[in-house]
Amino acid sequence: MTQVDFDGTKSVVENIVAIEFEGDYGVSIQPNPVSGENFQLIYNTSLAGDLEVDIYSVDGRLMQHLDFRAIKNSNRFDVNVSSLSNGVYFVKVRQQNRIQDLRFVKTK
Repeated sequence: MTQVDFDGTKSVVENIVAIEFEGDYGVSIQPNPVSGENFQLIYNTSLAGDLEVDIYSVDGRLMQHLDFRAIKNSNRFDVNVSSLSNGVYFVKVRQQNRIQDLRFVKTK
């Protein structure tokens, strides 16, 4: 990914980690971009319970729906994306009334 600063300076960024924290929970995708068949969804929470993960294409089509069981504190879930084509995808993570959105890039 190429980053362009306000002063016009360009630099190439190799590894991007999407991290979203809000209060006592947070979620990230690693690695991002995803060049293999899987990524890890890292989910930190103060609540144990069901976790729903939806992956959408840029045109809003639901590509995958996954259900996980989260425990308190740190969770790591392997997500297989081998069936997805190269491109940008959006991930919606839901646990009870908490919803977080992330983005990842799939490359081969």
